[in-house]
Amino acid sequence: MRACKSKADTTAFRNRLQMCIAAAGSIYALAKRSGTAPNTIRRYLQNSEPTRPLLVAIAKASGVGVEWLATGEGLTSFDIQPSPIPLQPLASGKSLSSRDSSWFEG
Repeated sequence: MRACKSKADTTAFRNRLQMCIAAAGSIYALAKRSGTAPNTIRRYLQNSEPTRPLLVAIAKASGVGVEWLATGEGLTSFDIQPSPIPLQPLASGKSLSSRDSSWFEG
């Protein structure tokens, strides 16, 4: 990924990279996790783009797909939100337990 198609593409990439930095906690944390220097990440925020191996490393360190980081397409770990199923009390006042099979009984 050497050249961008447009200024909008460059800005969009920087925005995605900033999301990865925020998820990691800091530029230093993302750089450490991806095996690069913080100044390298800063360069990508200004006017440069990563090589393919470093793009892959940043994506893995951030828990996002390479496709998403490079193009904005595809899912990210930011898109996946846990959806816990709230436990509802039974009409009898009991709650369900993995050890309690009495709720199967009619």
